[in-house]
Amino acid sequence: MKGNKNNDSHFWTNNIDSSLHRAWSGLAFERVCLLHIAQIKEALGISGVLSNVYSWRTEADEDKGIDKTQIDLLIDRNDDVINLCEMKFSAQEYAITEDEEMKLRRRRGNFIEATQTKKAVHITLVTPYGLKKNSHSGIAQNEINLTSLFNK
Repeated sequence: MKGNKNNDSHFWTNNIDSSLHRAWSGLAFERVCLLHIAQIKEALGISGVLSNVYSWRTEADEDKGIDKTQIDLLIDRNDDVINLCEMKFSAQEYAITEDEEMKLRRRRGNFIEATQTKKAVHITLVTPYGLKKNSHSGIAQNEINLTSLFNK
């Protein structure tokens, strides 16, 4: 069954601010980021640093106090730093809330506890329009925006 362009346009026009559209936008942005890892590394100033790039997940471990965790992009660098990259779509500057800050802290803590890494783990936010400065934005050691992803 072929999609009808008019029906598709009508659907997205009527659902532009729906949870479905927000989920699709988030996944599409994440996909774009994963296709631009070289640009992310360049924006971080680590193009010349040998690194491994991967995703990571773990199941909950009550004995260790670890929640079930998934990280979509880790840049594990040979200079003893790991960038824990969070890709967040927003139609404007992304504002980290108190809840979001705590989620990021837990995610980093779960990763460190589960892997027993001795490397520094830097939270890196990748957003279309940058990070809005507020009392929670200090959790991110690095921020990258669309300009960095598409800057040649």
